[in-house]
Amino acid sequence: MDAETLVDVAYAEHRPSRWAYRPAVQAITRLDDTAFDALAGALRARGLLEPAQDDDLTLTDAGAELARERWAQSSSQPHWMIPAPSLPYRKLAVRIEPEDQRCPSSGCDGEATWLRPKGRSAAFKALVGDGSVAWTCPACSRKWVVYLQGYNDDGAPAYRDPDEAAYNRPRWRRSR
Repeated sequence: MDAETLVDVAYAEHRPSRWAYRPAVQAITRLDDTAFDALAGALRARGLLEPAQDDDLTLTDAGAELARERWAQSSSQPHWMIPAPSLPYRKLAVRIEPEDQRCPSSGCDGEATWLRPKGRSAAFKALVGDGSVAWTCPACSRKWVVYLQGYNDDGAPAYRDPDEAAYNRPRWRRSR
């Protein structure tokens, strides 16, 4: 994988737009922290990626333009129709911690009460069956995609090789 491919994935990951969620980009590209940081550093040095804040990634105007140009070279579809790349998913045991149920919106006290071990709700069955589910927080009305990310025995996300994951944990990403 090269830096330009990382620009493409970051652009397509969320909407498509300049904004992306680092854990989702890492899961899609199968890059561990070290490899991701190296490519992201190269993009920042070229002025294509803004400095990171938490798990949010932001392409610069030049980065977004590069992604649109690369898309135009490879597809007849307009850039606003870029499909979101799929997240790797493998059916495994699901481990859910209390913090996994809380809405990540700042100041929101909403909870995904359906998200619990051995849940029986339709949303939980869809999550386990498909690897992701759309959900709207009843407290803040924000829309989320809750997806299952594979984790290794040591508790680290299995970005580089999802087939080595021992269990899944839910992650939250703002919806399109």
